[in-house]
Amino acid sequence: MKIAILGGGFAGISAKLNLKNALLIDESDFFTVTPKLTDVISGEDPKLSKLFRRVDIRAKVREIDLRSKEILTTDGKLTYDKLIIAMGYKQNVNRIKGGDKLLRLETTEDALKFKEEISKSRSICVIGGGDLGVEVIGSTVELVSKLSDKQITIVNRGNRLLPHMPLEISLSVEDILMKKGVTLLFNTEVEGVEGNKVITSKETITADHIFFAGGLKGPDVEVKPNIERVNDRFIVNDDLSLPGFEDTYAIGYSAYLKGTPGTAEIALQQGTFVARNITSRKEKFVAKPLADVIKVDQEYLGIFLGKPVKGNFARALKEIAITNTIAKVNRINIGLTQFS
Repeated sequence: MKIAILGGGFAGISAKLNLKNALLIDESDFFTVTPKLTDVISGEDPKLSKLFRRVDIRAKVREIDLRSKEILTTDGKLTYDKLIIAMGYKQNVNRIKGGDKLLRLETTEDALKFKEEISKSRSICVIGGGDLGVEVIGSTVELVSKLSDKQITIVNRGNRLLPHMPLEISLSVEDILMKKGVTLLFNTEVEGVEGNKVITSKETITADHIFFAGGLKGPDVEVKPNIERVNDRFIVNDDLSLPGFEDTYAIGYSAYLKGTPGTAEIALQQGTFVARNITSRKEKFVAKPLADVIKVDQEYLGIFLGKPVKGNFARALKEIAITNTIAKVNRINIGLTQFS
């Protein structure tokens, strides 16, 4: 049986570890440790956010034909018996007018560019108050404390930061940022960006640098037939297969399953789940969120088993998660699998 895995991010490496003979296809032979990107902004060694990761075919996926079971890549065409789509996410910059010109954080190179922009800017505006927006602001605060005073604003359409976390954590993060001089704008919708101006439902903000962290979307890949998607994410059945195409699965942020968090932790779980389902039994996927920790300036806060956590314990949770991910990448590089 020929199994192809498209994408070597968190979900893809998890699937590959459990499917020794599957073909891992990615346009890059590097794995981006996305939780480390904001640390690059604050001055950490960028090499720690970019790891070599072995792939079977290095190519960009251009088109997927679900009926003929063919994949068109920059390296040619290949067929499959079973397909796992794990192509990650993109920042959904097109949801606001002029957003396509904004810097977003997806790679180590993006982080280095943002760090350079901060050094030159006197005022910074971040659009979005989720994990990414908050950690970017936290890293910015950490970096600018080493430089000079700057005007920093975060624009959030909700009524608090980190709405998926306990209120206690949201309030703590807001307090940390406000004490650092960050301006927080809540219940404020961004209507568009024109040059160095952010036009919102309440006011126009002028900033030397504007960063987008206002939402994610699925991968930009052409699929035949043109099946239904939500923000380019593939709608999946309970077993993560595509409706009408049960030999094709979507995992990680490529998949849309209502009520399922789009986190790296869940992506890893989905990779393991699909690998087992694809070769043996059919089960329903049930997400098991364990921890979600962010770093703001030098403080660690988050959620563990549904309860708020802070300090050294929260830091340990984040570092363990990153260490485990790095170990998975290394296992792929030396050809080890979790089961055959």
